[in-house]
Amino acid sequence: MKKWWQNLPTTSKVTSVLILATIAVWIGWDIYVAIEPTPGDTESEILRNWGWSTPSFVWMFGALCGHFWGTWDKLIQFRKRFPWSPFALGGLAVVLMSLDYGGFLPSIHPMISFLAGIPFGAWLWPQDSPED
Repeated sequence: MKKWWQNLPTTSKVTSVLILATIAVWIGWDIYVAIEPTPGDTESEILRNWGWSTPSFVWMFGALCGHFWGTWDKLIQFRKRFPWSPFALGGLAVVLMSLDYGGFLPSIHPMISFLAGIPFGAWLWPQDSPED
């Protein structure tokens, strides 16, 4: 029986190895800085601070997550039912980022920006379905 990676094309193998290696380096670094006595230097603490200070940063993470798991078939079904959705999502993104960079959203909960980014990434930046 073949392992999952034996069925991948060469570039997919390289990409998979790079992703896994990057994750391993991030985890290793995070363990090191968590043990090291300097406060506020872990990846989680830095990303949390960035998220609370810049909601559009968190929105971009949401859009990226929507991009990773949004698919064309779901997009087509959704757009047939709600043809105005790209304009609404684009408008919401512009409003959130404008309020953010204008200094009006310094205390918005980062989860609001994250959740607003997910449909934007899924519906305006989707990928092919895995079975395609």
